[in-house]
Formats: sequence, structure tokens, C-alpha cells
Amino acid sequence: MTDRHLKDLLDSTAPDQPDLPAAARAAAVTERSRAVTRRHRALVALAAVAVVGVGVAVPLALDGDDAPSRQQVADDPAPEEPALPAPQPCPDAPVAVDQLRPGDLPDDAAWARLCPATSGVGGAADLGEEEMGAVLVGDQATALVADIEALPRLEELRPECATMLVQPSAWALVVGDGNGGTATIGASVTACGTVPVAGQDRQVEAVLALATEALAAGS
Repeated sequence: MTDRHLKDLLDSTAPDQPDLPAAARAAAVTERSRAVTRRHRALVALAAVAVVGVGVAVPLALDGDDAPSRQQVADDPAPEEPALPAPQPCPDAPVAVDQLRPGDLPDDAAWARLCPATSGVGGAADLGEEEMGAVLVGDQATALVADIEALPRLEELRPECATMLVQPSAWALVVGDGNGGTATIGASVTACGTVPVAGQDRQVEAVLALATEALAAGS
């Protein structure tokens, strides 16, 4: 390269210092190149920081948008359980136990109570004012139904029942379910008899014992 060409190159890269000697101008060009390189590196670093900032800001922005929703869900109260139906009073007329059809007691028993009853052979059971006036609700009623259904199936009556003169004493147990319906079991006697529950005959004394004890304890 000729001196003229070198001078032209220096003039084009360092036009603001034309009077410097060639060596000094070359040093200036080198320094200027280094400054440009540093500036480029700084711009690249700033760009990288900006990209990282965007990457962090977007999730934060999304989290910020979702945060109220999450907070709202967390603050929402738990759904309330439906209220149990209120216990119904005993029927105005005594329950005719002779007309009861064998059926199942509700698993979702909401309430249970003993009610006056009658039969074709007459007589109503005297189960006590405390038991007849009491009512079981909620878990107590559900537990009573479960206990009755857990009684063993009665295959045959006790031998002494064949020689006993059993007085008619009808009784009925009315159980309400969670939908407002009712189911009723009962018998015309309180001893030496059976009560059909869930398709099986149960000992009448055992059923009455469970009902009267539960009602006396729950009153």
C-alpha cells in the first residue's frame, strides 16, 4: 500500500484529526475501533438484559392477572350442605300396622320417631311418654336405622312363644328421609313377633329395644 493510499484511509477513518502524523492517526483509529467495539458489546449486553426482563415480566404479568382469581377462589366459602327436612309429627290417626307393606328404611335417615299404632286385633303399645314424645334427628336417626338393619335374621320364634298368650300392643316407627319422604315399620305386638326390615324378619323385641333406648338417650 502506498503512502497516499494509507493517508486516504486514515483520512476516511479519522477525518477529524487530519494534521496528526500517520502513526498518531493510526493509534487514534485503533482507539476509535476499540471504542466502537466496546459500544457494540454494551448494546448487546443491554439487549440481553432487556430480553431477560421481558421473560421475567411476562410471567409476572400473567401471575398478576391470575392472582385475583386465585384469591377469589380461595376466599369463596365452601358449599353448604342441604338442610335436613324438619321432623314430621305422627299421623293424626294411629298407624294401621296390618296395612304396612314390607319395605326398606332410608339410609339417609333425617329423623325417626315412635308413633301410636293400631291393628286388627286391637290394642296400642304403651312405650312410655318419654319415648313416644322424642324424636331422633340427623346422625342419631341414621345410626338407629343402621343398628336395626344389622340385627340378625330371625329364623323362628322362641319355643316359649308357642305357649304364651301375647296381648295385642301395636306400635310403629316412622323414619323420614333426606327428600321429605317417610318409611314406616311396626308390628301388632311387642314380644314374640317379627318385624320385616330390608326383606328379612327381625325380632320385634330387639327392634323395639334399639328404638326406645335411642329415643330415651336422645331426648
